[in-house]
Amino acid sequence: MALYLFSLLLTAHSAVGTAVGGTPLWNLTTGGPVVSKPTLGVGSGAGALFVGSSDNKLYCLNRTTADVLWTFEADDWIEGRAIMSADGGVVYVGSDDESMYAVHAATGELKWKYQTQGSVRAEPLLLPPAGRADGNDGDGDGDGTLFFGSFDGTFYALDAATGAQRWNLSTANSIFASASASADGATLFVAGEDNFVYALASADGAVRWRLKLAASVDSSPLLSPDGRKLYVGADDSRVYCLDAQRGTQLWAFATNGWVESSPILSPGAADTLYIGSTDSSVYALDALTGAQKWNFSTAGYVYSTVAVTPDGSQLFFGSRDHSVYGLRAADGAMLWNFSTGDGIMSSPVLSPDASALYIGSWDNNVWAIATGWSPQQEEEEQEEVAAVAAVAAAAAAAAAAARH
Repeated sequence: MALYLFSLLLTAHSAVGTAVGGTPLWNLTTGGPVVSKPTLGVGSGAGALFVGSSDNKLYCLNRTTADVLWTFEADDWIEGRAIMSADGGVVYVGSDDESMYAVHAATGELKWKYQTQGSVRAEPLLLPPAGRADGNDGDGDGDGTLFFGSFDGTFYALDAATGAQRWNLSTANSIFASASASADGATLFVAGEDNFVYALASADGAVRWRLKLAASVDSSPLLSPDGRKLYVGADDSRVYCLDAQRGTQLWAFATNGWVESSPILSPGAADTLYIGSTDSSVYALDALTGAQKWNFSTAGYVYSTVAVTPDGSQLFFGSRDHSVYGLRAADGAMLWNFSTGDGIMSSPVLSPDASALYIGSWDNNVWAIATGWSPQQEEEEQEEVAAVAAVAAAAAAAAAAARH
């Protein structure tokens, strides 16, 4: 009885605490489907939201009001995610017009353009110059090295300030996935549709190791916080965990569809891996062993990369079934869902306080949706859970004493 009471009170409190989750805050209609993952402004661009659309435009919005501050127009769809320099002075974004662009964040004016021979949909990676932790010297130039792949099968390293090429590595097929880097920035992890996962020296592109998987890789590799494990999905329906130092397989988990969603780890202990699949499910896996903890099924492919609240208690993602979902991270129970007008291939990004998420949809809109989470709410819930647990323990102790 005490355990039932504890469960009932916890469920009731959870329902009340997440009542605002899934409430739309605003939407901005663009001229085409929005596949791009939005990007929060930083530094001098704090308060802005950047997102690309298949109407060929990169939008800079006030993330509170959805007012359009400026747009930059490429010559084809912008499906990849934009990133910002550490000081917020420059925005970098690729396009299906086969180019990588650097744009002044304050005005949307072109800084430089680099032409490849294939669509650029990978989110670029910016590493600071040697000797500087964040690349922020305050001049707004976007110093450092910019790394990205192209559908021409080449992985590029450019001078972030000028767009001049520093080096490139040719592979045998398109590169859709974004790269990740070791904590010291010395090693890059890259995956492509040639079935390979690569570890490269960031200084010159030298191959430190490469591992061939059974199918193409459009999922972006994720390095564990300790730098020892590398997680990635593949089109052979599997999620892989690799030894990041040696490039050998540690474990693999089989889903029932392509895994083009990118992995994300729970904050803090990083003991749970979340990832979506075209079998319409999101999976929670033990990050050490690959054992399934739970899975949540939708009615459409899940290309979206999961976003997780800072305390790891809730997670959010979109599905091709038109819906954005909020789940309880502990067991995958649905907290809320919000239906847009078409399928979702975009991934959510959380506001700085995680009270809202921003996501694109094939209904041509960028959506801001309340998550139902706040730091204050979590503190209150933890206090109430502790109080309810204490009541339950006392009731159980009383019942045990009564039996004796």
